[in-house]
Amino acid sequence: MRNQHTTWDRKKFSAFLVNKKGCSTVVGSNYISRCLRVERALKIDLLDAAKTVDEYLVLNSNLCKYAEKNSRDIKSSRVLIRTLRAAVKSFIEFRSASVAKKLPRFYGGKVIASNESKSQAN
Repeated sequence: MRNQHTTWDRKKFSAFLVNKKGCSTVVGSNYISRCLRVERALKIDLLDAAKTVDEYLVLNSNLCKYAEKNSRDIKSSRVLIRTLRAAVKSFIEFRSASVAKKLPRFYGGKVIASNESKSQAN
């Protein structure tokens, strides 16, 4: 299933979320909606976005700006950025697990660790 806003297959992403990530179909649908929202808001195609950690950091910065601009207060801004970031990270994992393993984790808007450095520590 494709639409004018995206070049990726929503059915395949939904199947990935349900079968590989263990999401319910409702959560999967929410993630898809959030990814489409990110694409429209930032005028990007997630299939081509964030192919490196540096590109992901730029994307994350743009997500933060979008959330701040479109939220009524700081609390709702933080909730929005977390939900959008979670959907985008799941999409990146769907697109390329090897890239997703390198993406940093955030807490309070700050990078705290990359998944790669975390796995190397274990």
